Amino acid sequence: VGREHALLYQNRHMAAGIGLLHTFLSAGIVFGWASLYPVLRHEGVFEYEKNRTLSFSTAFTCGAIGNYLSNLPMGALLDSKGPRTTGIVASILMFTALFLCSNAVESGTSLIIGYGLLGFAGPAIQLPTLHLSNLFGTNGSALYMSLQAAAFDGGCLVFTICEFLAKWYDVELKEFFSFYLVVPISVLLTSILLWPKESIQS
Repeated sequence: VGREHALLYQNRHMAAGIGLLHTFLSAGIVFGWASLYPVLRHEGVFEYEKNRTLSFSTAFTCGAIGNYLSNLPMGALLDSKGPRTTGIVASILMFTALFLCSNAVESGTSLIIGYGLLGFAGPAIQLPTLHLSNLFGTNGSALYMSLQAAAFDGGCLVFTICEFLAKWYDVELKEFFSFYLVVPISVLLTSILLWPKESIQS
């Protein structure tokens, strides 16, 4: 553990950058629903539902609730198993969520379950990065946590990019979500290769 922490300290700016990138690309993306919604409608998701608006609302609600509920169980996992295990579990959850969302056109149920799981996985990816603030002591820990909050809020831009690509380059929803699988794969690799077994203490 000591060697793992020493390695992180030596590369603390790189580790912090990776942690912020993970948060930006995962933790708060479900709140970019306003940009994703017109893409879903355009591609015919829930097209044959009697109450299409209600179905879309259900999908977003599941994502938001999943995001809020994630912190307690994943925080407990972080305390008991550490950042590495938490990151690995979170990456698997996000991979599954994106795979389900990629099939939203074929099955609206996949969107509801997938979006709920995507919301749940987001904070689970962010949590293993928060302890990195202790790498900076009193000279940067507050700044790092502020950047984490900004990265979470900025994550809503992800689906804005999705909407832009769909509108101007005819990128389909399935293609976007399939490409986005790169994110949980990178989180998995980072968790295995970089995140320590135990959190860094102040």
